[in-house]
Amino acid sequence: MTSIPFRRSLTGLFLIGALLGAVGCSGGQDDGGGRDRSPDTTDASGGIVDIDGYWSDARLPDPLAEVEVQLPEPKAGEALATAKAQVLSLDRAGDSVRLVGAWLRPTSGLSLGSHELTGGSDYFHQVPWVRLLDAQSGHLIEPLYGAETDVASNDRKNECLCSRTTSKEQGEDFVPEEIELFYADFPAPASQQVSVMFGEFIEPTDEIPVSEGQQFENTAEGTAVFDIRSDSGALPAGYGAESAQRAVLPFASRIRSVTGSSVNVEDEETELSLPADVLFEVDSSELDGEAEKVLDGAVDTLRTTAQRQEVVIAGHTDDQGEEDYNQTLSEKRAETVREYVEPKLADAGLTFSTQGFGETDPLAPNLTADGKPNEDNRALNRRVSFVYQPSGSGDLSVETGEELPEAPVMAGAEAPDGVLASAILEQPGDRGDTPLRIDLLEVAEAGDHVRVGYAFAMADGGPIQRNLFYGSALVKSHLHFGVNSFGLGQNPSSSNVTVIGTDSGQQYWPVTGDGVSCLCTEAAGTRGHGFTLSSPMFAYYPAAAIEEDGTVLRFADSGEWELDLESYLGQQATGAEG
Repeated sequence: MTSIPFRRSLTGLFLIGALLGAVGCSGGQDDGGGRDRSPDTTDASGGIVDIDGYWSDARLPDPLAEVEVQLPEPKAGEALATAKAQVLSLDRAGDSVRLVGAWLRPTSGLSLGSHELTGGSDYFHQVPWVRLLDAQSGHLIEPLYGAETDVASNDRKNECLCSRTTSKEQGEDFVPEEIELFYADFPAPASQQVSVMFGEFIEPTDEIPVSEGQQFENTAEGTAVFDIRSDSGALPAGYGAESAQRAVLPFASRIRSVTGSSVNVEDEETELSLPADVLFEVDSSELDGEAEKVLDGAVDTLRTTAQRQEVVIAGHTDDQGEEDYNQTLSEKRAETVREYVEPKLADAGLTFSTQGFGETDPLAPNLTADGKPNEDNRALNRRVSFVYQPSGSGDLSVETGEELPEAPVMAGAEAPDGVLASAILEQPGDRGDTPLRIDLLEVAEAGDHVRVGYAFAMADGGPIQRNLFYGSALVKSHLHFGVNSFGLGQNPSSSNVTVIGTDSGQQYWPVTGDGVSCLCTEAAGTRGHGFTLSSPMFAYYPAAAIEEDGTVLRFADSGEWELDLESYLGQQATGAEG
């Protein structure tokens, strides 16, 4: 199989411990949590029956993990619709694993369709977007892709070695004729236990074991079915394909100083990055303006944190221009910086080398899912970095003269029953006046990370705002959540929701897989619509983010919520519905 040439990650490698998703793992008729999975209607010959409030077939194996999915839907005015995603099998054969899942409909109320599992630029392509989180080895694992898939594009979410997920929403008390099964093949994880991440907005499951040589057998054949894209219509006997492309992405964490520099860490190796825009003019490799002052600050930082180290000075560009030109420019810029800083550190025992990466090593996607430029990310990717293994305890930030744009302080709001806290996020800009209520749902420890769960809803209790977030993907000043880095540009995501330490001035971004796949809400389940009922979101951050004396939850440049996150650690909302 072919390995995907993702960028050489220089970003944080952290281990996630027990992922505390809203799931329940089953074993036998009683799942260990006191919940009886026995069918309400018994049929020895099989068939669709009510099991724990969802239509299923008692012949199917007990799930390894399951998660209830709940979203507001516009049917019948506005109401909550639900479904349940289950993991029935996760089995290894050679260097691949196969996940088999089930999508269950509720026995009462509105029913969500399995297209909620899809992602990318086309939510109706009918392919599940499912990933594995290997916490022990620190990797986010995407599905296997075909040899022709453009793995550098967000459209990769539209392709995988997998079945289809085709069903749509249904009205009250819908009884399906079949139980929907789906599968996806993955590169085999290094660890024996992983978590499963369904779709773009559903929190990860608990960790589940990976079996070996226990291929899934459909014991409910005739009732439980796969939608297979092949002439035979049968589940492929072998896992994966020899020509498949593989994406095993290291966990990555980015911390930016409010003074403009940023730090990324992986395997105890640090990448201290300076914005190229403060060092050079466009298309130039000559130091400009205040560049020497900025580099003098970098010299001071290296003197205290990189003693006796080998330091690689790496140049990077965005994706604009010809690739060969960008490669040469990045090399020249790295060499220019070396020529300035090396003589000033001659007495510090440092050795320097340079490397240019051109546009091949972005920290964040240069384009949105629909191919539009993301200028904020492009600016982030234009950088010169110092890569080394820290040997001192000094401050890693460097004063660059850049500052975060001011963001309005969010006013507190009356929290719905069961919600931990609420505040109002005003719509920025002058093209609309549609504030959102942000509800804090949980702050949970997850190994070296912390998960923050929250939701948004219409603040004024008015009618559904269809396409509230559409039509202004390139005008970030009018988007509550800024431009989405991991989905359609205008759709709400957690990609720009950061935690800022008020004392340290450090800004913590959501954890990603190598900067291309987010351990966060990549796109809200409600897409472009605004509801009075809550749309859930979440993001994982380094645990240090809430160990500050004071914290601010910042939503793009739209608003800052002064919130002591540590005081809510271990708390969770108690079932409020908006």
